Amino acid sequence: MPPIHSLTSMFAKLLLLISLLVATTVIAQTNSKVYSKFNINRISTYIFNDGIADIQPNGNSGFEFPKGSKKAVNYSGGFIWGGKIDGKINAGGSAYRAGLKPGKILSNGKADDPESKSARIFKVRNDFRYADLNMEAIDENKTVQAVFSQYEKDWDEWPARDGAPYDDVNKDGSYQPGSDIPGIPGANQTLWFAANDLDSNRTKYFSGALPIGIEIQVTIWGYKYDDSYRSNALFKRYIVINKGLKEIKEMHFGIWADPDVGDAGDDLVGCDTTLNMCYTFNSDNSDATYSSNPPAFGYTLLQGPIIDGTPNDKAIFKNRIINGKKNLRMSALGWVFKNVMEWSDPTFALATTAGQLYNFLMGKSRSGLDWQIPARLGGGITKFPFSGDYVRKTGYYDGVEYSPMDRRMMLCVGPFNMAVGDTQEVVFMESAAGADGVSTNLEAIDLLKADAASAISNYSHVYKYYTNPARLQVKTINLDRQVEISWGDDLEQIKKIEKDKYEFEFQGYNVYQFPDSSFNLGNAELIASFDIHDGKTHFSRFNYNISTQQIETSTTVVTYDSGVKRHITIYNDKFSNYKLLNWKNYFFGVSFFSARQVHEKHFYLESDVIKITAKPNSSSDGMKNSVRSGEWLNLTHTAGTNNNHSFHIRVVDPSEFSDSEYEITFRKINSELKINLKNLTAGKMIYTDEAIPIWEELPLFDGLALEVSYYGGNSKPLTEKDVYRFSTKASTFDKNQLFADFDKINVFPNPFYGLAKMDTQNRDKFVTFTHLPQRAVIKIFNISGQLVRTIEKDSPGKTVTWNFSNNDGWLVAGGMYVAYIELPEFGKTKILKLIVIPSTSIQPYF
Repeated sequence: MPPIHSLTSMFAKLLLLISLLVATTVIAQTNSKVYSKFNINRISTYIFNDGIADIQPNGNSGFEFPKGSKKAVNYSGGFIWGGKIDGKINAGGSAYRAGLKPGKILSNGKADDPESKSARIFKVRNDFRYADLNMEAIDENKTVQAVFSQYEKDWDEWPARDGAPYDDVNKDGSYQPGSDIPGIPGANQTLWFAANDLDSNRTKYFSGALPIGIEIQVTIWGYKYDDSYRSNALFKRYIVINKGLKEIKEMHFGIWADPDVGDAGDDLVGCDTTLNMCYTFNSDNSDATYSSNPPAFGYTLLQGPIIDGTPNDKAIFKNRIINGKKNLRMSALGWVFKNVMEWSDPTFALATTAGQLYNFLMGKSRSGLDWQIPARLGGGITKFPFSGDYVRKTGYYDGVEYSPMDRRMMLCVGPFNMAVGDTQEVVFMESAAGADGVSTNLEAIDLLKADAASAISNYSHVYKYYTNPARLQVKTINLDRQVEISWGDDLEQIKKIEKDKYEFEFQGYNVYQFPDSSFNLGNAELIASFDIHDGKTHFSRFNYNISTQQIETSTTVVTYDSGVKRHITIYNDKFSNYKLLNWKNYFFGVSFFSARQVHEKHFYLESDVIKITAKPNSSSDGMKNSVRSGEWLNLTHTAGTNNNHSFHIRVVDPSEFSDSEYEITFRKINSELKINLKNLTAGKMIYTDEAIPIWEELPLFDGLALEVSYYGGNSKPLTEKDVYRFSTKASTFDKNQLFADFDKINVFPNPFYGLAKMDTQNRDKFVTFTHLPQRAVIKIFNISGQLVRTIEKDSPGKTVTWNFSNNDGWLVAGGMYVAYIELPEFGKTKILKLIVIPSTSIQPYF
């Protein structure tokens, strides 16, 4: 049974929900609002097209974290504004109640039909056609087909012309279905809707005021699971347009939440003015919902409204840098209590409600009282209550004057003016941290702040750069005791990464090896760094110091000035310093990094690391190649004077070969020689008037790398008359080669040492059967001829493991075992013997 304070809070919220439902039926006979869910990572939450968020349709807390846990950190969220029109205070938005209706304000000044298909929430993900949608189907209680169909419909009907974001692939400045990509560029999931305040019944029901003529366009986006802060975050962008008839002065925005970290009755709040954030956390390490180690939850302002600045100021607005403007920072923490006298929830739908909300937006009480700093801290007033450090108990922090209870929080930003027709933009992160079974309630605060610092650092000076990183397409080729990693096949992606101009410009690629499948970047070893040969080798990286609670810069990144490459062959294990072993999993990652010069310093920012698992092996799948990875193709000089091997064609992946002949030619443009490469057989141009790199290689193509050794001092420089040709042969299937692979089927390690008699959990102990085709059946017998375990394989991998459990899940004893392997597609069988030797070590439990 939950504690009394939890029941009280739940009862209060139930009464609130009932009152909202009753009032809703009074103000609107048809309620057109609909919802969708953000659920691409560790968060699952609700988004309604009337501006309400993070609450379930049944009135329960809706911001679930971690996804699938049935535990939530936020009861409800919303967005509020307030300002003065002809000197009179007006306010609007959504918090508990919605002062908005779905849809845009049309060009005739009227509201769009809230029941129309254009007023719904649109939701897309860039990989929905081939992604596994099972988890989303489970989360949304739908069929996979229903999830797919909705993605397909929203993709086909994406409202880019109404303001929804998209990736302008062809750079023509307008949305072209079929070529341009719906959603925030680079994001894995994007939601979008528009709403307006033209319904006076709605506005009076919320703030007691008349409509202003505000339209909001809301974008919510996020990224898939990885080991960065993005797994625990979603991002929101509000475009706010004054389509009314009056200027709004001294306007403020408020990003509002009723956060309940599990149980509502034991929470505290805080803010951090350095990080532009507010947050809620559990007052101790025990919670009625999360049990131990509860998480923390918060908002981080990434981009505030713009106002006039000095000539040296710069602001971000709609993905552009605006000179002479600046973005406002967090201006107050408002509305922090549920029922503490003057600081309590506002009373809705009264003539005084707009004034109460406006006072909250300015960091004051409902009636306009200033927030008093306690006398123990020297007294005075503040707009940033609880901005101290609760973890280290320094400064002004919550929980001293006011006991833990049901809290509220509103990150406020202002003031600014909005003339008729003006547009403002706000971008923020909504995130959670902790709930990992390890981090305490206090450690969750530090994790949340570190994530905020990472988001601020990555957002940096140009929003566009971080929402448009074309993700690297990384491929591994598993060879005999070596691994080939390449990331240059997708020429369009490479051009986006390397050629598009942003405040931080492309500098190079990093290749990492990880010690295990956790892919913890802190434990990784840098294998190689391929950066532009430009003399820049030292860069400053942004860091967040948890101890000092400050963003710092330190020169920690040193590169090699080696020239850009897009593939690497790995022969050695960075951690053991030995050659790679066949059939063993190795863990690698590839990222790109960019740089920006500020005075004498070069600042360094790195993309997400794309993680990959490789398993070297000597199996061929029966495919026979004319050459092997790493070899060079013969290049024939057919015309011109430069026949001194200025170019080399290196084999990266022969499985991509076709029966083709290629031709390299040159053309001089403005006195600079350019290279052209054509597949003569297919009639396809691969490079067209590309600059000839001196220290770098051209992008990969068709499983090949064209490397240049030409340099300006060559005694026989290249000319337009030089022509080179080379050819490739497609891989062929060789049944005898396939059967030869079957002869190599084996099991390792054999003998297996270390199986403990009492190790009922069988911790990471297994043997691996290798060189297997798609389908195989392995029957394992003990020395008495009894069937112990049957393993059926039907997967493209070449291996399968046995963890020493029998068909009933019990651990087998040490001894001799016989594996009878059937290959049903080929009518082949093989018998292997396996010895399992018990360990003599004593287990740490009885």
